[in-house]
Amino acid sequence: MTKGCTVIPIAFLRECFDCIPSTGALTWRVRPLNHFTNEHGWITFNAQQAGKSAGTLNPIGYRQIKLTFAGIKCSTLAHRIVWALATGAWPKAEIDHINGIRSDNRITNLREATRSENSHNLSKLPTNTSGFPGVSWHKHPHNKWRASIRIRNRPIFLGQFNTPEEAYAAYLEAKRRLHPANPTPRGKP
Repeated sequence: MTKGCTVIPIAFLRECFDCIPSTGALTWRVRPLNHFTNEHGWITFNAQQAGKSAGTLNPIGYRQIKLTFAGIKCSTLAHRIVWALATGAWPKAEIDHINGIRSDNRITNLREATRSENSHNLSKLPTNTSGFPGVSWHKHPHNKWRASIRIRNRPIFLGQFNTPEEAYAAYLEAKRRLHPANPTPRGKP
């Protein structure tokens, strides 16, 4: 099973899916016989799948779709197909879900982003004990809250502070300046 599947022509996708860009919904269409290696597969697929929602949610919350084109088995993410169908071209970069909800494939919630830009708006990690992204407690040497941010996958130290709120304010100021594509963090701190 290959990843990405950008070799699949958009015209083929249009024969496979009905897409509603305003909702991000992808449903299987009645597909033509030439999509299948035999008549039995064609009849079975259309009887079982036509009109139904395409794909399944994967363990990390993205909708995953499997299909075969020219004998190549592909597994790709629904948001990439929605993008391709809505814009007429496969995305050249990663696709970012603006609101952070991985299954929300409305075209207004999708944007192309570099890997670095996409990583700028990650949600607060579950291991975060401060309650704020970019803020952590450092016992040594001064028992202070530390603020940091990442640029091109490198941590940038922003200072030590008496309260997590002060550290978060420093993080927000740096985020506005250093992450112009994503100047505010997702969700509430």
